[in-house]
Amino acid sequence: MEIAVVSQKLTHLVRLVRFAIVVAVVAPALAQTLAWERAVGSTHGGDYGYGAAVDATGVYVVGMVPFGNALPGQTNIGGDDAFILKYDLNGNALWTRQFGTTVNEIAYAVAAGGGGVYVVGYTGGTFPGQAQSFSADAFVRKYDTDGNELWTRQFGSTATDYAYGVATDASGVYVVGETDGALPGQTAAGSVTVGDAYIRKYDHNGTELWTSQFGTSGYDRANAVAVNATGVYVIGDAGGVLPNAQTDSGYSNFFVRKYDVNGNAQWTRQFGPGIHARGVAADNTGVYVVGNLGGGALPGQTSSGGYDGFVKKYDLAGNVQWTHQYGTGVSDIAY
Repeated sequence: MEIAVVSQKLTHLVRLVRFAIVVAVVAPALAQTLAWERAVGSTHGGDYGYGAAVDATGVYVVGMVPFGNALPGQTNIGGDDAFILKYDLNGNALWTRQFGTTVNEIAYAVAAGGGGVYVVGYTGGTFPGQAQSFSADAFVRKYDTDGNELWTRQFGSTATDYAYGVATDASGVYVVGETDGALPGQTAAGSVTVGDAYIRKYDHNGTELWTSQFGTSGYDRANAVAVNATGVYVIGDAGGVLPNAQTDSGYSNFFVRKYDVNGNAQWTRQFGPGIHARGVAADNTGVYVVGNLGGGALPGQTSSGGYDGFVKKYDLAGNVQWTHQYGTGVSDIAY
């Protein structure tokens, strides 16, 4: 069996916003049974859980704690703080780490494997032993499974930078996000105030192996990344047609790009219309992309009349296998 993890906000009757961690056991027939649910929050609420990951030892949740607030047993560092929580597979809290600088931080995503737990996000300050590039830098931090910090890498351009997604395999750690400038050794595709997507790889000791910044003359960002034995898959939003991309019915709102583990782009596919491509997963048969539309329909699909969610599958060579668009007619978003 597999374990599916969903993080979502929970508004208490006293109007304090906390977040809930929901774990469902997925049987072979794909029926889901709720195994456990936990709610946790800081002193005054307003907390957000943005990402979750699971390994053989437990469930990891990351997010943000607002200015002046602290999770149980933790201390606010200053501004909005990032956090990572760990539960065992039965839902028992194991440890919490709230961290940051005197300014603002958010942890957007987490990946478990490759000898540790990797958290990515952005910082408005400077982590110990690191250097600030601009007022908002990306970061990746590694913990061991017992919650001990092993290393932190803060990086960026001379403009704002964010890390939105992370994945890991036996060869390293892949971080994706958005830069409004040019990362070291890279060239901005468009105006440095608009935004490019990027992917950066580190080894498990925190040494940068390669970086690829890419984009159009419009606004581009990479939102998530997945890796399997065949390659690394980056998804996100594009403000135009990326170099060497194949588009679906002339639309270019979303992109899926495959790299090999050495940073060589293999293929790029774009499709739309829509608002955001938000999540990606990969197995030995293909790549699955999810997101949402702001009205309208993907090719061959029908709109519910509202903000629809979608899931689209490509095979490992970049050929579309199927697409499903769905919604209630109101607001439906797939992450």
